[in-house]
Amino acid sequence: MCMRFVVPLALRRKIVILIDQDLLTPSQAGEEKDELFENNLKQVHKCVAWVVENVVRKNSDHIFLASIIKEDRFFEPAVLSEIFNNVLTNQDEKIDKRTIIESIFEKMAANLSAKDVSCTAEVSSDPQITEADIAASHKAGLIVAVPADPGLISRTLYLDWAEQLVRNGPTPTMILKGAQLDDSLLTDF
Repeated sequence: MCMRFVVPLALRRKIVILIDQDLLTPSQAGEEKDELFENNLKQVHKCVAWVVENVVRKNSDHIFLASIIKEDRFFEPAVLSEIFNNVLTNQDEKIDKRTIIESIFEKMAANLSAKDVSCTAEVSSDPQITEADIAASHKAGLIVAVPADPGLISRTLYLDWAEQLVRNGPTPTMILKGAQLDDSLLTDF
């Protein structure tokens, strides 16, 4: 009989995968198919699959899936969609970002658990919380940042949150872009 040794969470290396809210929420309210959202979700899944395949040690690591909902960005796709819907079409549909992200994370965590990867998820909407705060609260040994592609103006004027974490973060940080990863990662995920 073979006994399997399980490392308690307190002794596991913590890997915090911070995913930009723009990749996890639809760009438009309503039931219509949102191809941008589907593509973004595919990119996120590829990033998580890459981390599991190349970084995670199943018996001694724990993944925290995390995202921060920031409501203060006027030119965010979901906000622009709501404005368009409300002004031009008289619709009052709202995108419930928290519920959508929690649902995605719940499915991802279940998928990872089925592969014997220890995983939990966190969605924060506290405007005082930063990505570095989340990493510090989980005592991260590694941060994996999955940012959305910034627009031309954003890229020109300032560093996005992922680049700030690489430069000033409390923990080693890597940035993953799903578009640069091979689709074959999704076969087992």
